[in-house]
Amino acid sequence: MSETNNLSVADKRALLTKLIQKRKEKEAVKRYPLSFAQRRFWLLEKMLDQPGAYNMPVSVRLVGALDVAILQKVLDEIVSRHGIFRTVYLENNNQLEQEIHPTGSFPLTVIDLSPQPQARRRQVAMSTLSQDAWAPFDLGRGPCMRALLIRLGPEEHLLQITLHHICSDGWSLGILTTELTHLYAQLSTGHKNTLEPLTLQYADFAVWQNRERARGNFADDLTYWQQKLAQAPILELPLDKKRPPLQSYQGAKIALCLSAKLTEKLNALARQTQSSLFMVLLAAYQILMARYSGQNDIMVGSPSAGRNRKEVEGLIGCFVNTLILRGNLSENPSFLTFLEQIRQTALAAYTHQNLPFEEIVEAVEAKRDPSRPTLVQTVLALQNTPKGEETITNLVVTPLEPDGITVRFDLECHLWQGATCLEGYLLYNTSLFKQSTMEQMALQFKHLLASLVANPHRSIYSYPFLPPPAALALGPARPYNQDPLATQFRAVVSAHGDAMALEDQDGCLSYGELDLKTDLLAARLQAMGVRPGDLVGVRLERTPALIQS
Repeated sequence: MSETNNLSVADKRALLTKLIQKRKEKEAVKRYPLSFAQRRFWLLEKMLDQPGAYNMPVSVRLVGALDVAILQKVLDEIVSRHGIFRTVYLENNNQLEQEIHPTGSFPLTVIDLSPQPQARRRQVAMSTLSQDAWAPFDLGRGPCMRALLIRLGPEEHLLQITLHHICSDGWSLGILTTELTHLYAQLSTGHKNTLEPLTLQYADFAVWQNRERARGNFADDLTYWQQKLAQAPILELPLDKKRPPLQSYQGAKIALCLSAKLTEKLNALARQTQSSLFMVLLAAYQILMARYSGQNDIMVGSPSAGRNRKEVEGLIGCFVNTLILRGNLSENPSFLTFLEQIRQTALAAYTHQNLPFEEIVEAVEAKRDPSRPTLVQTVLALQNTPKGEETITNLVVTPLEPDGITVRFDLECHLWQGATCLEGYLLYNTSLFKQSTMEQMALQFKHLLASLVANPHRSIYSYPFLPPPAALALGPARPYNQDPLATQFRAVVSAHGDAMALEDQDGCLSYGELDLKTDLLAARLQAMGVRPGDLVGVRLERTPALIQS
């Protein structure tokens, strides 16, 4: 006799109900393929030993009478509205899938610090926000969004919402903020949700993208990028520190503010040349990178919203795409000529932006180096949304920034239109650059922009690279060192033997290692009969071996 036959009628009914419920839940779970961007972030999360490297925290200070219960309802509404927040990422039979679960309540973590001494509250709060911002997500269990509310007093709270990049991008953060603001205002005044229902979910976009690829509809875009990025160069900026063997994501910011007068001149130049403000800034930024690196072939990445269809404008998800904009400065053109080249490059890139960055990397067979970003090492972004103080009903909202900044490239330049001028920052990898170097770069960029708009007809390499104040800051000229070069080099080796002297794509050499290699070469030449004063011809490529000779 089976075990179920011993159950009472009530127990059998309860068991049947439970089985039906499980079946409904299983049927309610839907599986879809991953988009190209999701697949990339899933792989990066598995490969990199950098917890939280692809987290996207948004932190604000709320001053006023906050209704925590209403905030909880708002978060529940948003999670119900966007399936991406109910999605987990699984690997089944070597296939990646996203699984969307039924809606449910979203956990809001609340920490009350108001009983603590006032002098200590802010310190503990900021430390807590920082830890939460960079805590890793479990993509296989989800959710890939969390919310933390810290109470500092009756009318002061800190709210942080953290998302993983696999389910969000910069545009999505704007949607999230807008919907949160709107819903809080509606629900706190007794009204219902008046947001228009979504006709699509992000998973629908992922299905479309995979289908388009299978049909070969990205073929023209693929051909364009393969031709455009043939023999793609690696940007080699001079580094303050030896590049780590594994890419680091620790970053810091240097503020960058362009005056209202300079901003107006940049906009005027853009209008005169039928360019956009971004194109003018990009041309100038590429010149800056060329002057720093000594290279004439410069590639700069630029984030594109990737939402060129109206149906996806209101969706939260990872649509962002990185466009690669390549500039050729080898003929030392005038700035106006170079700007026209960049204008045409940007327009062509926009035309072929449907092919995701991940596919471009594969198509051009870009060399992958665990110590640096793939294909592009620096990006320039111009955002249209001004930053500043906002109001939600009776709450004053002020943006915050938790400790610890993530940088995904060697160097990033972010700008946005303020009330009257361009504001922004240089975001740099602290494992590669010193703060003083970035401060100098920010100063040089502003000076270069001012020089370009003052006389855009000059050749690009004729513009002064240092503004007069910075040149004076270098200090008085020192007397020429008349010691033999070998003596000067020995002094450097003695003082800085472990410092990096040379670096290329194959590795780097310290001053001590370079000294040893030159000694070995000298001994070999002596063994071949070379004596002091003899001329020795050298025919080598531009590699560290040339310097060693």
